[in-house]
Amino acid sequence: MTKITIAWELLEQGISKSHIANHLGVSRWTTIRWSQANQEHGDLQSFLEHYQQAKTGSRQKRKTDAILKRRIWSIREKHHQCCGQKIQYFLEKEYDSQVNVTTIYKVLSEKYRLRSK
Repeated sequence: MTKITIAWELLEQGISKSHIANHLGVSRWTTIRWSQANQEHGDLQSFLEHYQQAKTGSRQKRKTDAILKRRIWSIREKHHQCCGQKIQYFLEKEYDSQVNVTTIYKVLSEKYRLRSK
């Protein structure tokens, strides 16, 4: 919160966003977002209230939980080392779950050593 306040004051003085980022130890993109919020909200207090409220929400649930991992590994063993696309097909058919092939290969790489053919 103090970094936002300091950045807000420095932006009002006309100091460049790069200098503010270096001074506060944040990325330049962060100061750009704060600057955009300055234009959007108009005053510091309303932005800080909005910022605090955004941080108090619940986090998004992980997409790859332990159950999904076990299902992927069991399908791989059950169907004789099948590829990610077939695992995706069986997940949709048997468990009615949509999983990206990239996610399937990430899960498989945790347990197996994968190589391209």
